[in-house]
Amino acid sequence: MDFDAPTPARLRSFSPVFPVRDLRRALAHYASLGFGVAPYADGDGYGYAASATLPTNCGKDRTSIRTAT
Repeated sequence: MDFDAPTPARLRSFSPVFPVRDLRRALAHYASLGFGVAPYADGDGYGYAASATLPTNCGKDRTSIRTAT
């Protein structure tokens, strides 16, 4: 039997999400590197940073938040 090989999938874009402890500080850092930055909604949990060729997302790393016991 002859089977046609499936056409491989291709990514057209990729936007990684980097976990950060301090979102505002992370967005300020990306802005200092020349990225356009914007917080999402409330501004404390998620944000965007993009250059002409590299979109990037930042989200607050909830696993690094310690609670008092």
